Amino acid sequence: MIGLYAYSGTESNLFIPRLTVSNIQLNKMEKNMRIGFIGAGRVGTSLGKYLSENGLSVSGFYSRTQSSAEESAEFIGGSASAYSGIKEIITDSDLIFITVNDGAIADVSII
Repeated sequence: MIGLYAYSGTESNLFIPRLTVSNIQLNKMEKNMRIGFIGAGRVGTSLGKYLSENGLSVSGFYSRTQSSAEESAEFIGGSASAYSGIKEIITDSDLIFITVNDGAIADVSII
């Protein structure tokens, strides 16, 4: 795995509108990375959609409920998948964003 990012915040300080692919300065190899999300809520789904629309590959979503992961993957489209296990999405992804609420971070960090 190349990296790990945990987002914790409120809607009032979301940074997604200011995030651009050029700000991230991805090189050609990094643009081929597959990005996975643990947490298929508003933050993970919105960030996944944004990254996908800007040419990055989203491997998919893992969520406490399979239906949430499926809805997010369908919303993103492309090759995004709904994963039923954390280990599977980690295996299929080069970068993982943890976009669960603060109270759930400990539950997903035991891997």
